[in-house]
Amino acid sequence: MAIAKIVHATSLAVEDRAAFEHAVALAAATNARLVSLHARDGGPCAEIPDAASVVASWGGEPIAVAHEVQNHGPHDDPLDSLLAGLRELAPDLIVIGTHQRGGVARLLESSHAEAVVANVPVPTLVFPIGATPFVADDGSVALRRVVVPSGDPAATRAALARLVWLCEALDWAEREVVMLRAEGMELDGDFPFRHRSGWTIQVTTSQQDVASAVVEASSDACLVLMSTRQVDSLRDAVFGTHTEAV
Repeated sequence: MAIAKIVHATSLAVEDRAAFEHAVALAAATNARLVSLHARDGGPCAEIPDAASVVASWGGEPIAVAHEVQNHGPHDDPLDSLLAGLRELAPDLIVIGTHQRGGVARLLESSHAEAVVANVPVPTLVFPIGATPFVADDGSVALRRVVVPSGDPAATRAALARLVWLCEALDWAEREVVMLRAEGMELDGDFPFRHRSGWTIQVTTSQQDVASAVVEASSDACLVLMSTRQVDSLRDAVFGTHTEAV
């Protein structure tokens, strides 16, 4: 299945620029339509960056990216407005930045990125503010190494299916994948691409908890790809899911 529509859910913050650039690069690489979505709170609409200016900053031959801006709302809650807008747009991929708040800050201020992942059943690229980009200075997408934490077999297969989907959409040739089994996690060795050419598979085991194991394994990776069942236990409700922790 091709990527036809990408939505960048934006807060209009200055630090959200990197996430927007990744959305533009992915749209250019897949020839997808890009929508910038901002949930307004009833005040004046803020200015959203234009994809053309990002493409121009890369230099080289001009790349046409179909880009439109939507300000959704107003609603009583901007988060509800954002979720409603995403459901209406029904994209193939969502890109959203996150501040990765932890501790008390995470309890006091809700994460829009976590809410999107938990409530909109669409593959989502969560871009941490300040993260090392996987888009080069010329706008090319350079996914050199991907870490896939192994959950139960069904969750792992779902994540790997999305990895194949992403690779085919981006025409990604050099595919180095690290399959990670952390403490308490199973590992199904029936990878859907085991016998395909162009794939380098590394299987690693860690005795750490899932989040710590992923942090360690992804120190030199470009992307962590994992599936989630959302909150499906009392533990998840109290401590958060593995996906939220990562």
